[in-house]
Amino acid sequence: MSFERFQELLDLVRIIPATYWRIRMTNSNLAILQFDYPFDERTAEEAADRGFWEHCHVELPNGTKHPIVFYDAVRLAQDLEEEASQGRPFLAERGMVILQDVTKQNMESAVEQLVKEAFFQ
Repeated sequence: MSFERFQELLDLVRIIPATYWRIRMTNSNLAILQFDYPFDERTAEEAADRGFWEHCHVELPNGTKHPIVFYDAVRLAQDLEEEASQGRPFLAERGMVILQDVTKQNMESAVEQLVKEAFFQ
């Protein structure tokens, strides 16, 4: 393998640190939406394109953590159709939140509103 080819392949690799990326929600000190992996521009685009993001949780001020999964309606319908074709005509995810579009801003806004509504209590 040539050095140039090695560099091309190396450029495709994303190294993900093992630390949490914390995003303190705007206008709220009630909870923290934590992404398990860096949520950079590329990841944001992928989440929006896929209509799905699951690598995160909500941490409340008392330290409790709640897994959360975000879907858009299109992806939800696709997954439900796939499950139904496998003889499982339902879809259930712990902490599922349906968004109009899976964006970081929409995820933060949804969690902030859910905290205000005591959803995680």
